[in-house]
Amino acid sequence: MMKDDYGHLYYSISEDGLKWTLLNNGKRINEEYRGHPDICKGHDGRYYQIGVEEETGRPILWISEDLVGWNEEKDLPREVFEKNLGHKANASWYGAPKMFFDAATGKYIITWHCPKDGVAREDASNYWCSMRTFFVTTNDFKTFTPASRLFDFEMGTIDVIIRKEGELYYAIIKDECEATDLWPTGKSIRVCVSKNLEGPYSYPGGKISPSYREAPTVIPQKQGGWLMYFEQYPGVQYEAAQAPSLMGPWYDVYTMKIKIPEECRHGCMISLTETQYQSILKHYGTQ
Repeated sequence: MMKDDYGHLYYSISEDGLKWTLLNNGKRINEEYRGHPDICKGHDGRYYQIGVEEETGRPILWISEDLVGWNEEKDLPREVFEKNLGHKANASWYGAPKMFFDAATGKYIITWHCPKDGVAREDASNYWCSMRTFFVTTNDFKTFTPASRLFDFEMGTIDVIIRKEGELYYAIIKDECEATDLWPTGKSIRVCVSKNLEGPYSYPGGKISPSYREAPTVIPQKQGGWLMYFEQYPGVQYEAAQAPSLMGPWYDVYTMKIKIPEECRHGCMISLTETQYQSILKHYGTQ
């Protein structure tokens, strides 16, 4: 998405994961999509993401055969995102839902966040620190497990994405508590790990990013290891860290090595084959 066009879908493309080129002359990829994109490759080789309808707030499943075009496939039941165990649903966003497909279990896991009932948004510090991450799983988008808390620990968490490396699952989170002397990890990106898709997940490790960073995404590097991007908000710039494994250790990527189109916000990154790369580039062209 873009700073001045929040919640809509844009594409950038890269050969090395460091230098990115904005596509489609800087225009939206899909006029109807609205959400916080998190694209996953599904059980059938197609690509899936969740959006939220702008006027009504209904959650929508979007599917693409080739990453070129996206089809609004079906509505997802609202009640899936509204039974939040003492926390209130945000009817316009449903907590920026993210999705990951786990080939080992055949399950899709959908994560989202919402604040505690009774905490006013105007009480910003407590409101955001009260955020908790919930999840459901499904293998057909018809039946869903009951909404459950993803983490046992008491900490504000948002922007959670699930990824897998080897036999371990990683929950990459934004620590949403306020950054203070007593809580120096506040507003930073951290990582939890589990042997199972649905947890339990470990208490998060230390800060990977400075404070006041959000919207993490990770991609594997061609030469091995991982790149993690995160945004210095609101829309100031992207920064990155790299590691040999999602377990770490993470260390900063020199910002001069990174080239990301100005105004980009809240991106997700996925790997492409050479054929997919050329097809997307041919269809959308550069800026």
